[in-house]
Amino acid sequence: MTSSPRREKQAAILVLAFCIFLAAIIRLQLLLATPRPLNDGGLFLAMTRDLQAAGYRLPEFTTYNLPDRIPYAYPPLSFALAGALNQLLGADLLQVLRWLPFVLNMLSILPFYLLAKRILGDGRKPLYATIAYALLKPGYFWYIMGGGLTRSLGLLCSLWALVFFWDALRAGRWFSGRLLAAGVLLGLTACSHIEITLLTAGVMALFCCFQGGFRRPTGGRCCTFTGWRPSWRLLAPAASSRKAL
Repeated sequence: MTSSPRREKQAAILVLAFCIFLAAIIRLQLLLATPRPLNDGGLFLAMTRDLQAAGYRLPEFTTYNLPDRIPYAYPPLSFALAGALNQLLGADLLQVLRWLPFVLNMLSILPFYLLAKRILGDGRKPLYATIAYALLKPGYFWYIMGGGLTRSLGLLCSLWALVFFWDALRAGRWFSGRLLAAGVLLGLTACSHIEITLLTAGVMALFCCFQGGFRRPTGGRCCTFTGWRPSWRLLAPAASSRKAL
């Protein structure tokens, strides 16, 4: 006879799969209503083309809204990803900006569930939280539009960073692969969206407060900084160009 915990696990998988299916339908109803990126995305389209034209080196200004000289002061990872998909797959860049935010937002449902399960424990509460995240408008509307390209990638990296950081805290080890992965993912978040990065760092600080931190905090900070440092080196030119604003 199938054990009760196993039945509960199977039921949770089925509910989660059905939730993802409904989430896809809700989002597709909006996306299929227009042949272009939802609501906006013109600036990010121009910035992606500027990055491609510069050989994926950060340009000083974007060509958007010429003759105004708008500094290219935006985390470029999502633009690089969209440009790479455009060039490697031959996909139309406008359609990449239309569909990529949707895909990234859908991919964020799984790490959200894993994080909810770690915080709320086993049972139905993580499922309820995931259903709310996947089906309610605040969980997807601002992420699947054209301007959601950076937000959706940043949120996806942020959720995975929090999952690995939580696991590292629970293990209580000052240096581990999980903590290094959290640092790398936090760096990728910074290369995608600055505000989500600040939010992620704040949530990590709260996790440390409630979990008691690491046994040897100095090493833990060093490990996380190892993943953060490459992203800062990438963002430094863009950060310095803000002086022109």
